[in-house]
Amino acid sequence: MVAVRDYVRTHPHEATGVVASRLQMPRIAAIADTMRLHITLLPSAADVEPPRAGPDRWLPRYTALRISRDAIYEYAALIYYRWKGFTQTDRNPLSG
Repeated sequence: MVAVRDYVRTHPHEATGVVASRLQMPRIAAIADTMRLHITLLPSAADVEPPRAGPDRWLPRYTALRISRDAIYEYAALIYYRWKGFTQTDRNPLSG
């Protein structure tokens, strides 16, 4: 985010977007808010949505385990960043 901040400072009239995993978005958004960066956050196209319909939604998947692990990591990172003063807010930019 330091590199993004430096880019925004040297290109103030250009729109700037950051592509990140949807799980990382709350942390990225909190850092951007703390740095007072006006950027657009874009979810990564590589994020794979688990099945929401049909019988496949009931089958256990390794992907679901990975998403759970990553979500726990991100929540811990949000708490740590807030505790260390890297962020001042916690928000989810995709929640509306």
